[in-house]
Amino acid sequence: MFPVEKVYQSNYSTGSMVFSENAQNIPAIGFNSNWIKFFNLMEVKFETFNGQFPSQKNYSQGPYLHYKSVLFKKNYDLTKLGFQIQHAVQFGGNDQFGNKIPINLRTYLRMVASQSGDSTQPGQDQNYKIGNGVGSYIFSFDREYKNLNCILYYEHFFDDKSGAKLKNLGDGLKGLQISSSNFIFNFERLDTRNQSGNQHPPGVDSYYWHRTYEFGWSNDGNSIGNA
Repeated sequence: MFPVEKVYQSNYSTGSMVFSENAQNIPAIGFNSNWIKFFNLMEVKFETFNGQFPSQKNYSQGPYLHYKSVLFKKNYDLTKLGFQIQHAVQFGGNDQFGNKIPINLRTYLRMVASQSGDSTQPGQDQNYKIGNGVGSYIFSFDREYKNLNCILYYEHFFDDKSGAKLKNLGDGLKGLQISSSNFIFNFERLDTRNQSGNQHPPGVDSYYWHRTYEFGWSNDGNSIGNA
């Protein structure tokens, strides 16, 4: 699996909440476009890949993986603005009882579009959406000032519709990096306390756990996202 791109680049960040370098890579086949100019307003980039998790704990066949991302950037003289939407889903494989979850073209396309499943899918996937989906919106501001470079970024994390609608606003990764030829300063804060509120529904979001895939958003015991 090739590295997942972000609209900001920092070797000192703890990494995206969707894909960081905290866990081992998952074998996948993907496509990564070049930057495409859009009417001189901005540049756009697309990225997608599909793969399969190795077996995990009591899951003899790991779930499949689908990922897609759209990146936007706008460059001014000394300023760069960036925005990104990324979405990843665990689907198929075996459930927590060892039963195989059937996947065909129709269920795959509905999974890509975050739609609910038919009677062949686990109960919660019939009522909600197929698979365990996680995603984020990423905003970045990059500014050069004399001999300094300043990057501000915020990754808003979500794992369901309430989060995608910003009802858990504040949760995510906030960062500031200031650098010159002589030093680099990086400060980050990770917050997951909002979870769309303390009452279900729509709150108490289980960011790193899933009923069908009890090992959640992890690979071989390590969080795939930010540690």
